[in-house]
Amino acid sequence: MPTNHPYDLVIGLDRSDRKADLHLIDTRTGTVEKQTVATSPEALHDWLAQLRQDHPQDRVALCLEQPAANLIVFLETYSWINLYPINPISLQKFRETFVTSRAKDDGKDAQYLAELLLSHHDKLKPWQPDDSQTRQLQQLVLHRRAVVDQRTGLTNRLKALLKQYFPQALELCGEDLWRPLATAFLLKWPTLQSLKKARKPSLKQFYYLQGSRSQTLIDQRLERIDKAVPLTDEIALLQSYTLRVQLLCKELQLLLKTLEQFDQQIAKVFQQHPDRPIFEALPRGRAGAGAAATGQHGLGAGTLPPAWKSAVPQRCGSGDQTKRGQMLHPPPLSVPEIPEAKFPRIRQGIDPAQPLGSGLLRPAAKQRLRPPHSREGAGLQMAADHLEMLAEPHHLQRSDLRGGLEEKQKPVSQSARSD
Repeated sequence: MPTNHPYDLVIGLDRSDRKADLHLIDTRTGTVEKQTVATSPEALHDWLAQLRQDHPQDRVALCLEQPAANLIVFLETYSWINLYPINPISLQKFRETFVTSRAKDDGKDAQYLAELLLSHHDKLKPWQPDDSQTRQLQQLVLHRRAVVDQRTGLTNRLKALLKQYFPQALELCGEDLWRPLATAFLLKWPTLQSLKKARKPSLKQFYYLQGSRSQTLIDQRLERIDKAVPLTDEIALLQSYTLRVQLLCKELQLLLKTLEQFDQQIAKVFQQHPDRPIFEALPRGRAGAGAAATGQHGLGAGTLPPAWKSAVPQRCGSGDQTKRGQMLHPPPLSVPEIPEAKFPRIRQGIDPAQPLGSGLLRPAAKQRLRPPHSREGAGLQMAADHLEMLAEPHHLQRSDLRGGLEEKQKPVSQSARSD
């Protein structure tokens, strides 16, 4: 038992849908106690109240396995408890140290969580909740991503249904079936039979009002409609598919409105975020990119590393705005500004391919200098020994090229015969 443990009581908690197994270890006496409580908020509140009454002055730490977002949100309101969320892989490796059968038991996992915190508390990081603005932004980005995934699922389902009875709609509605043009098209003409009854002026007006104003594309679609042949004329089949397709289209329309609301709230919260200049300074930096970075990387105002904040200049007066902008967005170094010392001579016997930039062809050909490398990899790839050929203009004809090719191939053929 550790002698100088920072906590008086260590608790391991492993939960299921209906109950939570608890393993309590008193670090001073080594006393172990096992409990089981329901996972309802009322039952957890009563258990915490009794625990605080039994240990009014003790320093308490609780270790639990992630993901447990709802449980962490509930427990973090009790300031006298320090939370230690553990990655499931960490718990698995710790369990396999003692049990090689990989058997999993809630009571045993609660014990391993408590022992892990008891033995390695100095290597584990306690839970540090983000500020309210960061948490709000993270939740908005997280749920928006879930809505986008839901849109993808509905689109795939709609595409599968159309292939069964109306495959021409996949060409007439555009590539993305979740867009307003596609959903409005299928709600108005859910079958090919109903589409063929529509007049051409009505179809043209529909495409024009939905933003498809390419006359060539509209004519191609109208021609496709004229030549289309129904896959089936079975009324019962068409009616059943029509009901499902129109249901999916209505769901997609409602889903797009929800995405617009998410985008508006994300932009609003991000504009008020105290660390907005840091995320705007990123290469993709604007409101949407900064919000996405916050949600993807789990970084927020309260949890940004100090090195990140020190790397961005602090707010300064109006006279330093230009300098601050240059620090955040330094101008790119153009090719003519590269000093001559950056062009080392190519050693004899080495013929590497070099990327060439504008304005360097003639100097490099005269002095046989090595052009600078570029991380972008842009420009012509040419061996340094062949620069002279491109330094001056040449007038080549097909006969010249053919003759040069034959001359190059002649030694090869001769050597092949000699072999």
